[in-house]
Amino acid sequence: MGPMFRSRILRQRTFMQGRIPKFYTHLKNPLPRTAGNVDSGRMLYIKHCETCHGTKGLGSGESEKGLAPSPALLAFMIKLPESVDPYLMWTIAEGGKPFGTDMPAFKNVLTADQIWQIITYMRSGFRGWRISRGVAVGRLVSVNPSASAAVFASSGCKQRRLRSAVW
Repeated sequence: MGPMFRSRILRQRTFMQGRIPKFYTHLKNPLPRTAGNVDSGRMLYIKHCETCHGTKGLGSGESEKGLAPSPALLAFMIKLPESVDPYLMWTIAEGGKPFGTDMPAFKNVLTADQIWQIITYMRSGFRGWRISRGVAVGRLVSVNPSASAAVFASSGCKQRRLRSAVW
């Protein structure tokens, strides 16, 4: 088994065995999955994560070529059952140094809410919001349909697909 898989398995085993700081064990993302949180998470991801993990979370960023092990494939990892909120917050906040990776710790760089926004963005499938010919297009608008309608109305865009979300 190569160093890439060894470090990932060690991180997962550490989490599964409960050998992480107790602070992280019962955390739940307190932020609603709204267009604002997803977009803020996207901007933070671009600034702090994209260089290594790539635009779509496929580990294809500019810096990935010199890293061993290579950056995690976040687009796939985020869909795994073990990618629960405490695991993601712990991983981003504490970084990868204990596991032999170059992943920096972000707990002294980003606030908890900023890390939760990045997680919210990753859970949205690495999809930001875009305006296409006056129509807002996105995978998820808001957890509150009436709030979404107000956002669209104030932006001057027509609603294309509005639905509430359960996460």
